[in-house]
Amino acid sequence: MNSVKFSLHSVIALSLAVHMEQQISANVCLLKCGEGPIQSKLDGEKGNRIVNGARAIPHAFPWLAHITIESKRKNLFPDLRTCTGSLIDTPKMTNSSVYVVTAAHCFRNNKGPFGNPQIAHVRFASYDMSMEEPLRKKRTSAKIITHEGYQKYQVSINDIALVKLTKPIPYSRYIRSICLPQSGDKIEGKACYFAGWGRTIRKSALSSGKELMYASYENFQETGNMIYTLDKNAASIAKGDSGGPLMCIRPGEKTWVQHGVASVSISDLTNVFTRVSSFTSWITYKLEEK
Repeated sequence: MNSVKFSLHSVIALSLAVHMEQQISANVCLLKCGEGPIQSKLDGEKGNRIVNGARAIPHAFPWLAHITIESKRKNLFPDLRTCTGSLIDTPKMTNSSVYVVTAAHCFRNNKGPFGNPQIAHVRFASYDMSMEEPLRKKRTSAKIITHEGYQKYQVSINDIALVKLTKPIPYSRYIRSICLPQSGDKIEGKACYFAGWGRTIRKSALSSGKELMYASYENFQETGNMIYTLDKNAASIAKGDSGGPLMCIRPGEKTWVQHGVASVSISDLTNVFTRVSSFTSWITYKLEEK
């Protein structure tokens, strides 16, 4: 009897979610890239996935994508890795997209004579990965595009990639794109945020991050193609956070712009992000490439 009740409640919850999604979709033309929560709504509960970070409000960052990379290995179980990414606009597509930006090192075996075929499983409108969420949408990769200059033994160099989805993901209140910066844009003097589903070391045990976490940064150093965070006692990106966006609110607006892609943490004080404004031309070229 309990299982029947549970199933009935699940169906009702899913039906309500779908109805809500359909009503929202009717007004989706009003949504633009980077429209998300205002800064005052970002105060979450302190957590530990991102050190000194906090649990994000569900659907606070509707462009975030949870990525599971599956490497096919002959006669062996698949090798699974987790990264974070963000949905960006696709040229000539309205109210939907097929592209996610993330880190190239998430696909470190994607090239070369010893590389394994890989597929990315991408989830949108997610918050807690330990449960099924009614608003969650799933897609798989049709193509993985890593930067031609990326070398897996120099992880922070040209560490950027695009995942092309097998079919478009429609925009909604819970799923939309983040804006990209103009070429050469800088972020000095701006408060920025990072979010991801990373892991943390606790009592010598590696704990998997299930809930979405976020952290804020205020001090940066930009050097060519990279951004370094310099805040004391700031959150460190961890395994699973790779590819996640460093997001800043555009001055005078409530529009979010992605300035960085999480690459690596080199100390307790410094995180390294790929500087997106140095790769906007590359991204544009790849999006328009047939």
